[in-house]
Amino acid sequence: MSLNFQQTLVKFYIAFFAIILSSQILAFPENVRKGYASCASCHTSPTGGGLPTSYGMHASEEFLNTWKINADKDKENSEKEPQAESPLRWGGNLRGLGYLSNNGIYKGKGFIPMQIEGEASYQLWEKYIGVFSAGYYDRSVQAQRYYLLANLTENLYIRGGKFFPAYGIMTAEHAIVTRKGIGFNEGRESENIEVGLLGETGEIVVDAILSEASDDNISTNEKGFTLRTAWYAGGRSQLGVSFLSTSSKVWQRTMYGLFAIAGLTQSVYLLSEVDQEFKKATDKDEISTPGNTRLITYDKLGWEFLPGLHALATYESSVNTKGSFNPRLWSYGPGLQWFPISHLELLAQWQRKYNDAYPNQPGSLATLMVHYYF
Repeated sequence: MSLNFQQTLVKFYIAFFAIILSSQILAFPENVRKGYASCASCHTSPTGGGLPTSYGMHASEEFLNTWKINADKDKENSEKEPQAESPLRWGGNLRGLGYLSNNGIYKGKGFIPMQIEGEASYQLWEKYIGVFSAGYYDRSVQAQRYYLLANLTENLYIRGGKFFPAYGIMTAEHAIVTRKGIGFNEGRESENIEVGLLGETGEIVVDAILSEASDDNISTNEKGFTLRTAWYAGGRSQLGVSFLSTSSKVWQRTMYGLFAIAGLTQSVYLLSEVDQEFKKATDKDEISTPGNTRLITYDKLGWEFLPGLHALATYESSVNTKGSFNPRLWSYGPGLQWFPISHLELLAQWQRKYNDAYPNQPGSLATLMVHYYF
């Protein structure tokens, strides 16, 4: 193998890890096992992620961590007379990642400063909230999300702006195939109008996708809609279905999937999603963009065996069932997630990775992520 080719591989994999592992938003759907079946219980965004509400922040400090360093302060505050909440809320994320990689051809290691982000929300009137976030992501500064949210009734809302449309499990791990592989990787937030109905037993959310962010400097500009519906099973699980239909000058895409965010017990949880994607060229005579069908899966089993300390096992795959546009990908491995004190997260993971593009070269990736949010 030539030296130039090896150097090209080094640059590619460093860029690859920086992109797929960068800028995860604060979202822990595993908390449904604590009785928070609806994401709107703890997040300003009705579909989860982004800035937590004051209740969500307090809840995370109450049960998410190993040690409560503000216990005396919390007790003191609880004894005071309640005060009116400020219409302005703000927070942010600081995140970095160290990695050891081996793609079967080249071994590498490094540290990536993934995210320096600030986000704010402002209660405009009683039923209206404006949200804006911006920061440093993957060596660039950009506005990541912004929208206006109107809570029309206790259960019905509408919002418009830039955010991810509702589909599947809205997890923070955007590098997994059920997020990155189907167009929901970080930096691909689209401009949408969303309407949602959130009830005591479930939810229905519909998004009209008006325009899409660019991907690798090439705008696919998909437009269409998504539908996500979920049933709150037993008060600590979500079981649901998703549907997506989009089109652009290049592709027409249809996708549907099943997902489960299940609190098996108070300490054991399962995140599982399977999606079937159908893709075909918009121009039927264009032979350079052949259509294909693929099955995409993701499973994450977690056990909080000590307060704030989780053992994890993950599996993900992307398999073509028709056509050959994408190589088969699959990976699996263990992890350990720890929330030692309020607002601090440590996540160590190891995965064995397979790629049909390198059939005889299985790889591996070990990461340690440090995340502080406020």
